[in-house]
Amino acid sequence: MEIKVYRESPKNLFIVGISLFIFACLFSYIIFFLTDTFTNYSETTGVVIEYEERIDPVTNTNKYYPIIEYQVDGNKYTARGAATERKSNVNQSVTIYYNTNKPEESRLDKNEISTKSKVALVIIDVVMLLGSTAFITYAFKRRKANRQGL
Repeated sequence: MEIKVYRESPKNLFIVGISLFIFACLFSYIIFFLTDTFTNYSETTGVVIEYEERIDPVTNTNKYYPIIEYQVDGNKYTARGAATERKSNVNQSVTIYYNTNKPEESRLDKNEISTKSKVALVIIDVVMLLGSTAFITYAFKRRKANRQGL
């Protein structure tokens, strides 16, 4: 009975490296658009018109979501804010950031993703890109070694 010894296939390593590279590129695209680099947000003032009350299933406490009404070019829109522990004043003025191309898209925080989250995402992306480069480089070295019979 003959025992075959399989070496790491350069083709498989290359495919893993390219796949990781493509995934890293897609991840970069997601990071890029989550930071709203190209989305043009303008600022307007909205008014809290009511609060939506929900029970948080994890903490079993009441959470209140402000419903905010704002106007853009004479059209009225509503937005739901982030959960709070208590109700504030109805008719309270708040700053709203809306997408100038789609005014119905809005947020209360202009930079919705925190800086720490962005840094973490960029670090993960860099690690994936470096990993894909390492796989591809190793694949070419193994291919060269296989051709030389090493």
